[in-house]
Amino acid sequence: MLLKNTKARLITINGKFENGSRSAAYQIKPGKNPSVEVPNELCDCAFVQALIEDGSLVVESEDDVTLVDVVDDDTDADSYADMSKTDIVALCEARDIEVNSRDTKAELVSKLQDADAE
Repeated sequence: MLLKNTKARLITINGKFENGSRSAAYQIKPGKNPSVEVPNELCDCAFVQALIEDGSLVVESEDDVTLVDVVDDDTDADSYADMSKTDIVALCEARDIEVNSRDTKAELVSKLQDADAE
């Protein structure tokens, strides 16, 4: 899975502990850092699933399906109504729209609609 960190802290996903050391460690850096490809078997653990559920990590692609592919180009507010705030934040960041920590879902949808109108 391609994972993006949405929080202001480093998230590390460790691989299995074998022969006295970790097989791999995936550091997902916050901010405007690139997304990190993490093997699906590590993403199935409860730790990673909890981070995805609370919005700390956003799945940007899974099996070659990206968030941009899932969201159609319809500019109606209804197209954004079914999305979570985390998904809307990820969409804004993908379009280089400024996201403030205090922005509400409605404000972010408004920014997306303004960008769609341009």
